[in-house]
Amino acid sequence: MDTLWEQKLALARRNQIGLFDTPLFRLVELTSSPDKLSLVLGDTTYKEYVTTRVPEFARHRQRQELGNALSVCSVVETSDQYILLDLRQGVDVYVGRYHVIGGFFERELDMRAQPDPFAAMCREIREETGIQSSDILDQHCLGAVYDLAPLMANSVF
Repeated sequence: MDTLWEQKLALARRNQIGLFDTPLFRLVELTSSPDKLSLVLGDTTYKEYVTTRVPEFARHRQRQELGNALSVCSVVETSDQYILLDLRQGVDVYVGRYHVIGGFFERELDMRAQPDPFAAMCREIREETGIQSSDILDQHCLGAVYDLAPLMANSVF
């Protein structure tokens, strides 16, 4: 894992992209009903997320052995009925593609009395667009998705 992380750091430096490790929430389990979404969260880090997604590392490992960092995404509809998209940057998945506003559910930033995914969404919207929480009229949870695309070629799951 340390070797893979050093490779990612070197790539980030070459591309002049800031990359740092930070504590994240790890998705352990998810259950849902028509009116309730329940998440069991654990600890992981950005370093664990990035390195455990490398195909050579992920191959032959179970899902529970991977970082499984929890992310949040927001479909932001403006008052004039446009949807905001962001051009993805960085050293991980979907670089160079347009994407809805989102990022990681960060352990140290998105806590109140308990983990708050809506606070994480507001923070990501603010960081990526400058839109403040006071400018957001309404928020809804539309569901949960586990993104298998980057790992599907490896038949990890």
